Amino acid sequence: MIGRITEPIQALLEGTTILRKGHYSRRIDDRVFVNASKEFSELCGAYNDMARDLQKEQAEEEMRRTNEQRRRLSFSDSLTGIGNRRFFDDMLALSWKKAFELKEPISLLLLNIDFLKKYNDRYGHDAGDRALQHVARVVDEIAKEVRAAAARYGGEELAVILPPGVPVRSFKLAEQIRLAVERLGIPHEDHKNKVITVSIGGAALTPQPGDHPSLLIRKADETLFYTSKRKGRARTTIYESVIL
Repeated sequence: MIGRITEPIQALLEGTTILRKGHYSRRIDDRVFVNASKEFSELCGAYNDMARDLQKEQAEEEMRRTNEQRRRLSFSDSLTGIGNRRFFDDMLALSWKKAFELKEPISLLLLNIDFLKKYNDRYGHDAGDRALQHVARVVDEIAKEVRAAAARYGGEELAVILPPGVPVRSFKLAEQIRLAVERLGIPHEDHKNKVITVSIGGAALTPQPGDHPSLLIRKADETLFYTSKRKGRARTTIYESVIL
């Protein structure tokens, strides 16, 4: 009689202790059920059901975390750790749609690291990769402060998508980024400034019916290459066509 009481109680206590530590694979052996009273048998069965449910929930949560990690990795640039081109395309499409629905302007900044090829030729591609990582980190940190999205657009080019409705901040943000990169002080002997700098081109548009996000990219690209870079680099130019 004592064994029929103490054995299931001991099994339940041990099991509960293990469950508390987050180990949900422990089950009470069926042999304990055989010798236990009906009440204890039902209690042990309920314990096993609970442990089984918790184990299933744990497995589902681990799967969710794994899938989320894979999703983040699929949108992350392997070198810099910021968003990749896929992330950029998706984020721009979503932001453009939101701006169109709200009838608010959307801004895009394109950044080009000045004379990175010359930097690689002098210091080596490993040094060039490290420089790109440092620049990307600064861009990402500043972008996050205003809830903007930073991404590697391609090669030595980075991009920042500003939330809809803040075109007046685009030039200020671009200059903040440009100066922050210059303050990194990464030596570059083949640059007139003697440090790594970025040229920035931006555009702010209010999406109209029939417009496509590629229009925003084209305008930002034009200001980057035909103004900021041609006028000496290490400068910011912003194109605005905002309908309020």
